[in-house]
Amino acid sequence: MKDWFLSTELLGIDGMPNSLTGIGQKARRNNWLSRKASGKGRSMEYHISNFHFDVQKELYEKYASKSDIEHLGREFTVETKAFFSSMADEEINTRLQLEAGVYDDENHAQFDDMGFEDPFLRTENLKVFTVRDAASAGNLYSSEINTSTLPVSVCLLQDISMTPNATSIVIVSDNSMKPTLTIGEKILVDNTEPQHPVVDGVYVIRIDQEVYIKRLLWNIQNAAYEIISDNPAHKNFEIPRENTRNFKIMGKVIASLAKRIR
Repeated sequence: MKDWFLSTELLGIDGMPNSLTGIGQKARRNNWLSRKASGKGRSMEYHISNFHFDVQKELYEKYASKSDIEHLGREFTVETKAFFSSMADEEINTRLQLEAGVYDDENHAQFDDMGFEDPFLRTENLKVFTVRDAASAGNLYSSEINTSTLPVSVCLLQDISMTPNATSIVIVSDNSMKPTLTIGEKILVDNTEPQHPVVDGVYVIRIDQEVYIKRLLWNIQNAAYEIISDNPAHKNFEIPRENTRNFKIMGKVIASLAKRIR
């Protein structure tokens, strides 16, 4: 199935800007998943998963082949949309693995030949915090703590809707979140101020003077956060939103430098 589209192919689609400039501006504003179009100079292609359901439906009806219809059906459904979303996740995971050095030079050359924008062209040095550093600083952006830095591609950050000035790297220090996260894994953390209650997900949190990486689930009935360890060997517990234990959400874990975090 054709799942990458040039700006020229998006013109005339309901819900899309009516100029190439408008499409480019919208793509940058919304951090669309993109790649260089093979053989098209500096032209970019955008993945179908970026778009609203109605736009995806119109593109599917216009470009789906006989084989696509046989495998995915004639009608565009929520299941079809989920299929394209899974393809986008695979693409992002490939870029994350490339960034982490999982692929060798031969694979990198193949990646470049396919027309992907080289994620090493532009990098940004991000602060790397150990859990102890984070506990000492009380945040994930302090310039007072002498931390190391690690270059991460700006392209990759854009693909997962992150910005360099609001992103930190934290090194996992225990196996309480195994198998989701393991000791030594480097994770990308969005350290912008959260709105409470936060959406369910994995976060870096501080309780008293200790820092942990845990999954948070808001319990409406108890007006409290459930603090969850993905490793069943570690017990879960609750902390009221308004508590006396110096509870603070320091940032949301978006990805490790190997995979996307759910």
